Amino acid sequence: MQKGALNIVLQFTNTAYNRRLFLEAGVVPLLMKYAFAKELRSICLTNLINLSSDVNEDYITEPIQEQFRKTAEPLLLQFQEWELLEKELCMLYMTNVSKIEAVSLGVIVGEGDKEGYFVLKLLWTLANDNRSKLYHIANILANVSSFKPGRDFLIKRGG
Repeated sequence: MQKGALNIVLQFTNTAYNRRLFLEAGVVPLLMKYAFAKELRSICLTNLINLSSDVNEDYITEPIQEQFRKTAEPLLLQFQEWELLEKELCMLYMTNVSKIEAVSLGVIVGEGDKEGYFVLKLLWTLANDNRSKLYHIANILANVSSFKPGRDFLIKRGG
């Protein structure tokens, strides 16, 4: 039943109008509820990718951005344990949502005792995962560096 419903959502997320309706209805937290179930992970991540493809559009309000921000940390904490396809889907999703300042700076760069944790985790994955290049990680870091505090952080840590 759940997989069938997720497939229906996937079919309807192919237009900006439908994505907007789903986002305004608050579907992102519902998808996250099932994203950690192995049998539903790929379809949930694919739905999240589709829904996040319009993050720069005017209808992406702060509450919708906050829905995306709340997904980033739980996914980044778990993705290294997943199968290759699931990792790639997660990184593609993170590429989309890292265009949101609150995700890039608040989660990926981090604050306080988590500052730099996810940047280092992404770089470690890029350097050590021999099964895939996971080139989406480079896109995520490019998105992080598109915000001045993100650039400053990367320069400070790299220099």
